[in-house]
Amino acid sequence: MTLRLRIPELLEAAGLTAWGLHKQSEGRISASTAYRLVQFRGELESFPRPTLEALCDVLRLEPGELFEREKAKRRR
Repeated sequence: MTLRLRIPELLEAAGLTAWGLHKQSEGRISASTAYRLVQFRGELESFPRPTLEALCDVLRLEPGELFEREKAKRRR
């Protein structure tokens, strides 16, 4: 299983784009980071704690609500 940030669907539910996320965070999330979070569909190895805190603040969620576990794809 892998852990994934639910960024694309959470931004859609909040009516935000990557640029809107950047603006709502008042600069705590750079525009490049916001676009990267969307582009990689939440599949990141790591990211800074301040970014996690800013995501929680902007989306009004607790950290656990930002993540989901996905089952690993089977190899044939």
